[in-house]
Amino acid sequence: MKTGRELVVQAISNKKHQHRYQQSTNTLTRADISELFVRMVDSYGQKWSSQFGVVDKNDTWLNGLNGLTQQQLAAGFERCIKLETVWPPTLPQFRKLCIEAGCVGLPNVADAYEEACLHADNPTEHKWSHEIVYLAGKKVGWYELRGHAVDANALKRRFNYAYESLKNNLMTGNFNPSVSDAIEDFSRETLYQNAKAQSEQKLAEYMRANNITQSKGREVFVQHLAKWREKHAL
Repeated sequence: MKTGRELVVQAISNKKHQHRYQQSTNTLTRADISELFVRMVDSYGQKWSSQFGVVDKNDTWLNGLNGLTQQQLAAGFERCIKLETVWPPTLPQFRKLCIEAGCVGLPNVADAYEEACLHADNPTEHKWSHEIVYLAGKKVGWYELRGHAVDANALKRRFNYAYESLKNNLMTGNFNPSVSDAIEDFSRETLYQNAKAQSEQKLAEYMRANNITQSKGREVFVQHLAKWREKHAL
């Protein structure tokens, strides 16, 4: 008689021949859910397989856990085992466990920013306190976090925005690493505003150095202004 794991492996193998895997917009993949079923069968045996089967038919669990991360999935399973319940959790119960367990250990935004700055030189090698610290750092840019930002305060605001957005999505079970249409829009707008402000400041300094004012030498002012904008592509 085959073990629970052997049944799962065989079922997964059979299912691979039924359809081709397509890239999903979900954070989790079918492979992640298949591994979850293997672990659940190992842990709960017949109590799991009699209720949910040995494979995720119709992607019920994949869709039900949509918005969670691999880290949350693993944390939810560990939490489930630690609770030592006789019966396996239902899908809604397991989703709740994943969200709660996956948010444990989230650093505050100040600590997250400090960690991102300290390890911007080796982001792929550092063991991050939480994955969203890495993702927030990646969004705002490792180069800037290494100390090359023109405006340090603006950089910190961008990081805070990215981190809090990712954190909110994580805690509500709507995680998407690309949260970031909004984050990137915010970042681009911030960078544009910073560049514009700096150009205007340099223009004002140039005008003062050359004794140019709007009330004195209008034609000279217009000519210098046109040359300045052409030079700086404004």
